[in-house]
Amino acid sequence: MSTGVRSRPRTGSTPAAPVSVPVHDRFTARARRIRRRPLRLVGWLVAVLVLVGAVVGVLLWSPAFVVEDVVVEGAEGQLAEGAVSRAAIPVGLQLARVDTEAVAARVEEDLRIAEATVGRDWPSTVSLTVRLREPALVLDQAGAGSLQLVDAEGVVYDTVSRRPDDVPRVRAPRGDVSPASLAGTLDMQAALTPETAEQVRGLQVLGDGELRFAVGPVTVLWGGPEDAELKARVLEALLAQEPIALALEADADAEGDAEGGGEDGPALTIDVAVPGTPVVSGLEPSLP
Repeated sequence: MSTGVRSRPRTGSTPAAPVSVPVHDRFTARARRIRRRPLRLVGWLVAVLVLVGAVVGVLLWSPAFVVEDVVVEGAEGQLAEGAVSRAAIPVGLQLARVDTEAVAARVEEDLRIAEATVGRDWPSTVSLTVRLREPALVLDQAGAGSLQLVDAEGVVYDTVSRRPDDVPRVRAPRGDVSPASLAGTLDMQAALTPETAEQVRGLQVLGDGELRFAVGPVTVLWGGPEDAELKARVLEALLAQEPIALALEADADAEGDAEGGGEDGPALTIDVAVPGTPVVSGLEPSLP
């Protein structure tokens, strides 16, 4: 039996000494990673371009997304059918190939349509959203045989046989009437006070584009469409002058008289074509 001293086994191991990487090797590895970055970027870019090209190819040439239907919003009946006809979009054309601006321009050739917006409703529908013109005036031209509807921009866009309710009538000689003159009529009515505007009768656009109308017994020579607000202020001030105001009151009383009113007085005319120097004619001279 051995009596020697036994040594206790080691319970742990000595940690390995750290391995030192040369500085040169670290810089070499880092440079290698930096050189690879442009290659990865190019790879991603190529992949994106391939994907985009595939999508464009499907949209422009694939039969999967072609025009099968054209729908109209904002109009119905013959007006909607006419919009589809003017759009002239071939059935079977790739939806992405539809020239929306050209289609809108063709639809707007119908003057009854103020604005057209063209949209693509994937996968197979073209939508036409139209805004129709609304009548602001009825143009009655000598010898025309029908009435013409005019919108707020002075565009003559349709004909009717009867004046719509609450739409004022303006008379004009036969021939072309400028949109500026017609729009000037609307500017005049907007510039006058509501009380005076309600008394306006006999609207006329003369051959030179100037406007003439009557307020009760007073003939107003308005002139061209410019300076509407200044002309309105001058006219309102003159209508408030005592001799003219009395003539307006007498005319109102005559219209309200069931027996037909009194004697006709001299013709009153107010010319505000040049608002800085208005001219009033037809007033009886005041006695001294």
